[in-house]
Amino acid sequence: MSRTLLITTVAPYPKNVGKRVMLGGLCDWFAAERAAADFRVLSFDILPPALDTGFPRLSRPSRWRKFWNLAWHTGVRRDKSMQEALFWAPEAQRQIAEAIAEYEPKLVIYDTLRAGQYHRHLPGTSSFRAVLYLDDLFSVRYERILATLARFPGVTIDALGNFVEHIPKALLSLYRAFPGMQRWLLRRERRLITKSENTQPVGFDLALLVSDHEVQRLRHRTRFEHVFTLRPFLKATSARSPRRWTGRPVFVFLGSLNLPHNAVSLELFIQMRFEALLKQIPDVRLVVAGRHAGARLQLLAAKYPDHIELAGFVDDLEPLLAGCTGMIAPLLFGSGVKIKVIDALRMGVPVVATDYGAEGITTDGRNGLIVENDIDQFGAQCRRLLDPEVNAAQSAASLVLFEAHYSARVVHDDYDRLFTLPAPAPA
Repeated sequence: MSRTLLITTVAPYPKNVGKRVMLGGLCDWFAAERAAADFRVLSFDILPPALDTGFPRLSRPSRWRKFWNLAWHTGVRRDKSMQEALFWAPEAQRQIAEAIAEYEPKLVIYDTLRAGQYHRHLPGTSSFRAVLYLDDLFSVRYERILATLARFPGVTIDALGNFVEHIPKALLSLYRAFPGMQRWLLRRERRLITKSENTQPVGFDLALLVSDHEVQRLRHRTRFEHVFTLRPFLKATSARSPRRWTGRPVFVFLGSLNLPHNAVSLELFIQMRFEALLKQIPDVRLVVAGRHAGARLQLLAAKYPDHIELAGFVDDLEPLLAGCTGMIAPLLFGSGVKIKVIDALRMGVPVVATDYGAEGITTDGRNGLIVENDIDQFGAQCRRLLDPEVNAAQSAASLVLFEAHYSARVVHDDYDRLFTLPAPAPA
């Protein structure tokens, strides 16, 4: 059996955010398909004991190295985006080269551009098959954030999300103190990350994105034929909980609230549309499950104490999803596939989403995953789901959609095709 090495910037477990769901799914699949000695993880993050196979933790750049990288590589040479520069360390390059020489893998998977930037500096890369997991196109994400800022001038969007921990505090203070600088940096980062997305995959045998739409977009931009879709491998840890909806109008919003597409979209939905929803469904309840609710969201929710619950992190989502009317994803921007939407489909929960909430998920927009871009009509779609027959039909359609495109059986076959030599033929 061929040896596989996964090089990551974050630990794959716990699966508490979308990226870790993807990486954890990769680990689950390889653990099932490979002997323990044939799959290893090399990470910039602390690994859980189950994945710790003796490799040292990759060295992150020092604070001064980060400043130098940003000044030289991002500012002068313009050969690295800011997120690449903040992960570039010569010591990590040496560690990766030594690990590959010692382990002699036949397949190496790099987690995003941040890890992928090391590949071209390694000796002997022809001895293994290299895969670049891009996650989603950050250029598209930044483009949509800028468009949303232009559409809603009074809105503040913190585009850093989970990446904030990697930024030196002095730079972070400047970034947050000057909103004009944020937009300038976003525009600059969009240009640099577009350049990296368009060039870095050249050195790899495969490049993978979570969204079919973004696969087509990158292929169109670059004419690359070795770009494919990687769906999440959602290993069932137990039997699926049966739905126990009692008819009460309870809707759920899922997602980390430090991610700008979640926080801003939900805040604007409550601010601009919740009163209309109350008129259509007077006893409606919205349960928001996710960490890091900001001050503005807490203030908005406090206006509706009988109708909006900020539940924080929910360790076991199945009871919540099993008892709700449906899930809403009224996202105004974003990129990539929303893993929480797929989670809801797996549970047979009807979902009402905008195009951004449904992006990358195979759907006709009417069955199981209802696509509604007119936010004024969100209330009408939610009210439709209060009809038990409609809800049951949409619930069944959600399950059909999940089983057809995201079940472990279907995704297993995809992974087998992608990660088993030789490389798949271009689509």
